[in-house]
Amino acid sequence: MSLLKVDEIQKLNGDDFFGDAVRNLPTLVSAVAATNLVVGDAINLAERIGGSGGGAMWDVVLSSGVTENTFNIVQCTGVPTLSLVLRIDGSINIRQLGAIGVAGTDDTLSIQFAMDSDYDVYLPAGGYPVSDLVLRKSKSMTWDEGAKLQPFGQTGTFVFKIDGSINPDEEDAIRVNSNRIYIDGRSRQFPHQGLQLKRLLRSEFGEVTLNRVKSTGLNFVHSVKETTFDVIRAVDCGSSASASSFNPAIDMTENGDAEDAHNNIFVNSVFCVYSRGPDIVIDSFPGRANNPRKIQFGKFFIHGHIEASDPVGDPLTTAEKDDRKQIIIGTAEQIHFGVGSLAFAANNAYSVHVTAGANGDTSRRSVHFDHLIMNNRFNFLGANSQYHGIHCQDGLLSIKGAEIGDGYTGFDAVKSLTGSECIINPFDFSVLTGAVDIADTQTMFVRNLDLDMGQGDIQNLRTLQAGASAMQFREGQSGSDKLAMEVRNSTNAVQAKVVQQTFIEQKTLALPTAANMILDGVASATAYDGTNLRWFDGTVWKTVTTT
Repeated sequence: MSLLKVDEIQKLNGDDFFGDAVRNLPTLVSAVAATNLVVGDAINLAERIGGSGGGAMWDVVLSSGVTENTFNIVQCTGVPTLSLVLRIDGSINIRQLGAIGVAGTDDTLSIQFAMDSDYDVYLPAGGYPVSDLVLRKSKSMTWDEGAKLQPFGQTGTFVFKIDGSINPDEEDAIRVNSNRIYIDGRSRQFPHQGLQLKRLLRSEFGEVTLNRVKSTGLNFVHSVKETTFDVIRAVDCGSSASASSFNPAIDMTENGDAEDAHNNIFVNSVFCVYSRGPDIVIDSFPGRANNPRKIQFGKFFIHGHIEASDPVGDPLTTAEKDDRKQIIIGTAEQIHFGVGSLAFAANNAYSVHVTAGANGDTSRRSVHFDHLIMNNRFNFLGANSQYHGIHCQDGLLSIKGAEIGDGYTGFDAVKSLTGSECIINPFDFSVLTGAVDIADTQTMFVRNLDLDMGQGDIQNLRTLQAGASAMQFREGQSGSDKLAMEVRNSTNAVQAKVVQQTFIEQKTLALPTAANMILDGVASATAYDGTNLRWFDGTVWKTVTTT
């Protein structure tokens, strides 16, 4: 890489540096062909290429002192013994190197030259077709509003990759700062992944946008550490061939060694809409104990497809309609979601799936939601979803607050299986029409359960710990739908029961301590005498204090 600084050009030209002539010329072509240039002249170009911008100052030097590369050092044809050298001060404007931002024209080489230089990089507004563009060294990037990288051709693997593992000048990882990155998949016409990240340390990104990328939009390949993102926005990215074969919109699966796994990643806000595969996957590569850990999302907004077909002509596949999960947490540690919402999942897939992961390692996984809102969970054709909302298997799931909405008829809003440990406090079921089934949960803590039942019920709530001191019922229903609380022993025999025919507005029911507890919808006699709720111990009714 030969990029000459201003003082180096001065040494080449000696006392004649910045000679008497400053020549104003329209384009680089006209400057190269000029026959009246002399060493020391300065060329003020209006544009590098006509109509494409990239105006800059160029210096005239002897060709014998430089190596021509067509980007920042260009051989003159009008005076063959001379060359033009781009004057660079601070950062490189990619248009000054020949990038033009025209669909069908490959800008990879010009922008790659900038990425390989020792200068920071500036991308003016425009869409730049590239393929397998790689940033290999630490630097800052400044993207204008409207600057985009787009896939060029059908043969590339990715549009842009930031990779600190292939730079021999840096010992471990690279540090990159960028105000924004925008990858435009050009309406899913190309097979490329959008943005890949590998071996980054203490990097900072502003707004990262992945728009209509046919494969994975943002792929955390390996060892992204202590890195922050202000916003990650993925729109119509990814794909699914089946429930087990997919390209997520955002893939945080760790593909490297255990000691270099993803660690301490913070995303202030993440938005995923219309994803074709899973929205977010956090896992580790099969056969390696390399768990991603300490990944935090401040706010999240994840909404699936609501249309049967793509308006631009890329219809959803059967798997994309039916099998697309929204969040998949496999073998990972300390995954934290702040406040956000999930809606419009696929027809036959969970919204949140906490699973054993690729490694089958169940000892380290923990997932926490500060406040989870799941509303209007219908598939894009308008039918009710056919799978559970939250599905936890062999993991620790902690939900500080939850609001669960419509769409779970015949299935469970929360399904927790053997080996899982769940902590839900509080849990607000707003217009619940499905169920909560945590029959096989190893440990379950529920505090301050707030029910707005509608036509729903809660089934198979077992191993309810003593910490669950109260349940609150509000907004009544009547008729054939009734609520019962059955207190059962370890052999599942009924010990006590609370039944009411009409819900009580804002009444709190103090629960008796029990090893196992099941709430189920049954029909029975009224358990409210106008003053108190009562429970049945198998022989007589007893009064339960309400507040």
